Amino acid sequence: VTTAVIVVYYIFLFHQSATTFTELNKARQAYREKKIDSKPSFVQLKYGLENINVLAANRCAGNFSEQLMPFLVSLYLYATFVDVDGAVKIGWAWLFFRSYYLYVFKKGLPMLFLSTIPAYCCVWCMIGGTIYK
Repeated sequence: VTTAVIVVYYIFLFHQSATTFTELNKARQAYREKKIDSKPSFVQLKYGLENINVLAANRCAGNFSEQLMPFLVSLYLYATFVDVDGAVKIGWAWLFFRSYYLYVFKKGLPMLFLSTIPAYCCVWCMIGGTIYK
């Protein structure tokens, strides 16, 4: 599970960079064709909020990073003190729920909750199970 989580994490990071460069190339082309007035800037595109694809890629990688530490700590605590097989099953479920965050982020609320809330429940289940044990 840990290896798969790290692989997905890097996929999200590479997707974040690739999306920024793809959207920058599209914006430069639009500027050359006079469809937009101002010359596109890499920094403005990467850190601005105007482009939904870049924003979604940034939030996907960022949110995964934010949730990674609580997940891994709860996973290892649960595996150590409660049940390894249970930790594996819950870990795969967590990864599944995180895997489509990019898609539901673009859909907005309440669709976003279809990724976040089940993933939070996986972490809380492992923390609660560890404490209860």
